[in-house]
Amino acid sequence: MAKHPKTVEVKIGSGINNKAPANKTPEGYFKEQVNLDSDPYTNLTKRQGYTLVEAGNFHSLWSDKIGIYAVKDGDLVVVDKCNYSTTVLLSGVGTHPISFERVDDTVYFSSEAVNGKIVDGQIYSWGYPVPSVPSLVELPGSMPKGAYQVALTFLSAQGKESGTSLVAYIEVVANNSIHLPVMPTTSNTEIASIGIYATHPDGQELNLIDIVPIGTTSYTLTDTIRDSQVVYKPNLYPAPLGHLVAWNKGFIFVAQDNILWFSEPMMYDLFDPKEGYLYFDSRITAICPVERGVWISDEHNLYYLQGTSPQDFKKVLKEEVSIVPGTDILIPGDLIAIENTPGGYKWLVTTERGFHVLFNDGLVINVTEKNVNFPRATLGAGALFEEKGISKYISLLQDRKSDGNARVGDEMTATIVRNGITIN
Repeated sequence: MAKHPKTVEVKIGSGINNKAPANKTPEGYFKEQVNLDSDPYTNLTKRQGYTLVEAGNFHSLWSDKIGIYAVKDGDLVVVDKCNYSTTVLLSGVGTHPISFERVDDTVYFSSEAVNGKIVDGQIYSWGYPVPSVPSLVELPGSMPKGAYQVALTFLSAQGKESGTSLVAYIEVVANNSIHLPVMPTTSNTEIASIGIYATHPDGQELNLIDIVPIGTTSYTLTDTIRDSQVVYKPNLYPAPLGHLVAWNKGFIFVAQDNILWFSEPMMYDLFDPKEGYLYFDSRITAICPVERGVWISDEHNLYYLQGTSPQDFKKVLKEEVSIVPGTDILIPGDLIAIENTPGGYKWLVTTERGFHVLFNDGLVINVTEKNVNFPRATLGAGALFEEKGISKYISLLQDRKSDGNARVGDEMTATIVRNGITIN
């Protein structure tokens, strides 16, 4: 019986092919590469090692050009860019993965257990609770006869306002006033004042009548004729808890299981519980906005929401694949150059069928389908970085133990020799 030689010389640099049978793998491909990179110039290089810079139980690491955030030992922390030390921002956020999104100078974050905003290193509520519906009684006064509507809001010291309470109605006879015997309270320490809104007699539009300090116990309306701020839209609420957050074209999106919530336009603290959402068939695994739409993946399918406003989105099924949560990475438009594809920035994502590029206008391309089988995974982490002039996308997957990516055939250990010197 023929014996395999201990050492086999092969051409290298084409990458991995674990789809073809062992005896039909194209020349230059490996079944598996462990801590080795192959570049477009048929070179093999060892991957750089790693160094422990901060000990702890970490998850939900996120960064942009301005800041680095993570959960360490159950606490939300900011990570120092220079020495990697951590400072606690919010204690007790737990084990649920947190999603982050920056809009201007604010970082919005959410998990299934907690949400909030980070501004100048401080934690703030992501929207404020809505006051209870006010109680109204008539007292002597000077108001015109008519039907009146009254609603309340909470305001922070920075002027951020909650949605309005449910509206209270009252019929007032001539020369009376409207008394609010009980004013709302809240445990939210950011709330500084209460906004009082009312309509003109027999009117429908709520006008701002007064702003009083939190802790005010009662209030009497003696006049509602004001040329003042009008309620934008009644019955709006703070951001819902969700496992994914993303921004696009003046809206913030929050995925809550299989529901995609969206904020009011340019009003990221206010959400409409009646109309501000879209349903999907299963749990949403990724939100990837592009310039003329939004890519959405649930556990079974990849969709493209065509349009720039959620109210006008056209939902288009593009592929029967699911993006592995955590592997979606936004990339510059010029990083991947493919002829006859839309411009603008793109997304690199991992699915059970490989690496995909998501373009504008609903174009999706699988760039690894020809050669590589991928494991089915429940969770992942994607990273994009540049090393030695080559941009690299790394996707770390929590495997479902599928054998679809199992190594078949002979095992080979590669020794890299360059200019007569053994490198490993």
